[in-house]
Amino acid sequence: MLTRRSPWTDILRVCVALAVVSLVFNVTFPAEMSGHWQVYAFLRKSVSTVLSSGTAWAAVAVYAGWRVRRPIASIVAGAVAAEMTLFVHYALGMALRIYPDEMFTSNVDWFVAGVVLCGPLGLVGCWAALRDLAGLLARLVVPAGAAVEPFSTRKFVALWPEIPWPERWSDAASGPLLLALAAAGAVVVVRWGRPGVAHLDARPARDAA
Repeated sequence: MLTRRSPWTDILRVCVALAVVSLVFNVTFPAEMSGHWQVYAFLRKSVSTVLSSGTAWAAVAVYAGWRVRRPIASIVAGAVAAEMTLFVHYALGMALRIYPDEMFTSNVDWFVAGVVLCGPLGLVGCWAALRDLAGLLARLVVPAGAAVEPFSTRKFVALWPEIPWPERWSDAASGPLLLALAAAGAVVVVRWGRPGVAHLDARPARDAA
């Protein structure tokens, strides 16, 4: 008989993946700081902005709720997933001397937001497993967030002309990247809801004992 692994195994993997990958793209090399590697700096900062976006971190909470799929447990899962991701991100950054020692105390607001905002997003993930209209709308929350965020945070505006161009234009470049992810995500979740298409809920059938 096939045994189903705990959803927390997958949740932990996703949390660690986002925490580590976003940290890697926050690493600044001396060549960048001295004004060299400007194209690399532009690309790194563009990706880093996307990985650090509210949409990316909200997606972790939605995923956690979707994996748990029980209303109360999904709220807890969304909040816990956010806290785990933040903790791994900051702790690893401090251990590697990428971040200063006061990162935890100076980012308390983010831990509070992780509970207040990501708990409800976990419930959205629970609803995303439904096959009705409510489920479709829930699955569209993350793509919709990716589409709105570039406009709400003015990502298409290259501000502060006095700062180096990689810093200035990487922020603007993250806007189209988020829109592209929003479009791709919307296509995927809508397609999953069509008849005859394998759905998110698909699970391998258990063998008879």
